[in-house]
Amino acid sequence: KFLADYLIHRPRQRLQSKIILSTIMVVAVWIGISTYISLLMQTEYFVEGAQKRILEIAQTIETSINHSMLIGKHEDVKDLLNNIANEVDMEVVRIINDQKKIIVSGDINEVGTVLEKLDLSFINQGKNELIELAPDYNSISLLKPIIGKSNCYACHSNEDKFMGILQVRISIAWMRVPLMESRFFIILSAVVTLFLIGISIYFLLSKLVAKPIHSLMEVMNIIRRGNWDARVLLNTTDELGKLGNTFNYMISEISELHERDLRREQALVRAEEELKYKRQIEEKNIQLERTIDILTTLNNIAKEIGSVADLDQLLSSVLKMTTNILNGASGYLSIFDRDLNQLKVSHILRSGLNPGEDLLNQKIAQHVFDTGKSVLIPHFSQDGRFHIEEIKNHMPRSVLYVPLYTKDRIMGVIGMIDKQSNIPFTLDDLELLTTIASEAAVAVENFNLYNDLKKSYFDTIRALVNAIEAKDPYTYGHSERVTELSLLIARELGLPEKSLEILRHASILHDVGKIGVSLNILHKEMTLSPDEVAMVREHSLIGSKIIDHISFLKEVREGIKHHHERYDGRGYPDGLGPSQVSIETRILAVADAFDAMTSDRPYRQAQRPEEALQELRRCAGTQFDPAIVNVFIRVWKKVSKLSGSLKDALDEDRTNRAKIEIESQQNFE
Repeated sequence: KFLADYLIHRPRQRLQSKIILSTIMVVAVWIGISTYISLLMQTEYFVEGAQKRILEIAQTIETSINHSMLIGKHEDVKDLLNNIANEVDMEVVRIINDQKKIIVSGDINEVGTVLEKLDLSFINQGKNELIELAPDYNSISLLKPIIGKSNCYACHSNEDKFMGILQVRISIAWMRVPLMESRFFIILSAVVTLFLIGISIYFLLSKLVAKPIHSLMEVMNIIRRGNWDARVLLNTTDELGKLGNTFNYMISEISELHERDLRREQALVRAEEELKYKRQIEEKNIQLERTIDILTTLNNIAKEIGSVADLDQLLSSVLKMTTNILNGASGYLSIFDRDLNQLKVSHILRSGLNPGEDLLNQKIAQHVFDTGKSVLIPHFSQDGRFHIEEIKNHMPRSVLYVPLYTKDRIMGVIGMIDKQSNIPFTLDDLELLTTIASEAAVAVENFNLYNDLKKSYFDTIRALVNAIEAKDPYTYGHSERVTELSLLIARELGLPEKSLEILRHASILHDVGKIGVSLNILHKEMTLSPDEVAMVREHSLIGSKIIDHISFLKEVREGIKHHHERYDGRGYPDGLGPSQVSIETRILAVADAFDAMTSDRPYRQAQRPEEALQELRRCAGTQFDPAIVNVFIRVWKKVSKLSGSLKDALDEDRTNRAKIEIESQQNFE
């Protein structure tokens, strides 16, 4: 029955179709190759015929020219070309000198014309002629030097290698008609042949293969429904007939086995009904299901821990999921603060507020942290180790605390006070919480390592930016000021913290690419040449490449690369429009331009802030995003009213830059 079910219900791929398709494919490939070779040979014969014809025409023309020269009738050459040009299939016939000038032509109007685009390089390559077939096969052309002979030197210098170059182009479109007719006939014959072969194979296979197989499948379907007495009747002596006989024998054997197995199954059913340990099996199944549920929950917790990027959110998620899985009434997570050198509660999750509970947590957590050992108290009232006065009237029923271990130290403690179901914590709960604590500790450690790596990377690049600006007193402190201005705009717009972080990094690093620009160009007091302007504009691309392989600065690259794009799409390096540039990059463009205008440069004095604001208004909608310009002007007016504001700091910075110019230059040298 299993065999019958498999053969009946498997994906239906008819053998007949496979054989027909395979045969047709082989025949089609063979016919296709034969047809292709025939077409190639016809094309080759066509080309050879065209070449032969134009060579014969050229030879006739050259012989006639030599004859006219021999008898001294030079004017006959012109008449000859005029007569040939009037032939039906003749398109061009002319004689050209070595300067590509037409000296004799069947069309007298083009005599004296210079053919600038004509390629005569074949002469220097030692070729006797150059024959070119048009891509559309409608014409063929010939270039052939007319070699000087003894009878030519009566009128020509004997230093000339040739008297001129004969150019002939004739139409061969009429020759393509029989070629195309022949091609059509060949292709049609191939298609008809393939069709007839396919039809023949189909009818042969239907009679010799498909019909016997169909009979076999019908019998198998009958057997599948439970009639083991059905047999295949194939009146053939070929392989299919042998297959039918073998199938009948196999069904007989299987039928006997089926009866035997049926008797055995009946005996097993009776034996299973008498099993004494059925309850133990069921209990083990329940335990297995609980273990699977715990492992599934742990897997979900591990996924959640791995998907959180913020440490505070990570710790909050760990405590929340742990409290849920353990059905805890109150959960506490304490982290050791290295700066304060003490254990501090970082997150609390509880269903109610019991007096003294926080003090109890502090006492137990400190004990676990100091000893490095977990605490499980199923019945708190029976254990006097952690009793305090504040909880005597609200004593918990059960507590569970586990240390958060890293490789070489304890980084914190996670604990539960009471279960919402009023059931005490068990050793299974302790094992589960220990596993969760291990996952959480590894995640926190990895998070800290990743943050340290990010900080190290960023500090290195920031030091590079400071080194670049230290070489140039005109831009000293530029990146810091642009950062402050950009963040003012972003906060006024209410951008999220993620955008503020991107903008902070992009502002600090936006000119890091100037390390690849010559200081002579950056310090030049005169107007830059076009090449120098192009070199300066390369700094945005250079900066983008510098941080290209730093994964956590991936979102910062756009600001570095595109902070010189314009609102009207005429900026550089890519000429992007506003919809293609992020809001952080558009903010950076405004802040960068304002600080540049209000700072001294080798080629100009700094503008007053009021003048720079007016320039921003003028360029709003063309160079800058008008909405961001309006926000910046509003922010600037706010801070300009405050004493000790950013405006004052920026003005003071520009005043003091002259004092450090000499020192910066000496450090650079």
